[in-house]
Amino acid sequence: MLVTTVDISSFSAGYGAVRELLQTPSVFKMIRRIVLSDSMYAGFGPAAKEGVRPDPQEDQIQVFVPFAREAVEGKKTFVFTHSEVPTPSYSNSAECAAALVRALGLKSKRVRPGSTPAASDPEYPLRSRCDAGCLHIWGYAGEDAQAHMTHPRHLAGVWLALDRAGCP
Repeated sequence: MLVTTVDISSFSAGYGAVRELLQTPSVFKMIRRIVLSDSMYAGFGPAAKEGVRPDPQEDQIQVFVPFAREAVEGKKTFVFTHSEVPTPSYSNSAECAAALVRALGLKSKRVRPGSTPAASDPEYPLRSRCDAGCLHIWGYAGEDAQAHMTHPRHLAGVWLALDRAGCP
């Protein structure tokens, strides 16, 4: 049997493997769907001003842009969930999500508390989302270890929702 498509997911530091796979054209072509569960980080880019936290290093975000663009066009599916867990020495997943949204020329929208089941979670509610085509970037509350660990606990539900959604 010949494998022609694959679905990939990662949690936490697993994004590094996904980033490497996306840089191989034959593998990029095979990937149908990616789910990053609180799983994109980057080094700091140059500081804009003294005392201001630098943006994520651009080349580490740009690797994900072509796949994300294909998801916007409905050719692939890309889901990226993120928390607000601070990282003092590198860009956290929320900062990387914001950088990816900017690189795509999109905007995230605030989610009204209680407006959806995910936004009603008492501990880690959905706070922001960017949905375009088959690209979904969802931001959840939480700055502690449990906020981070809740993402892989919902991974099966994300895959089931994608199966029902009709995206590739």
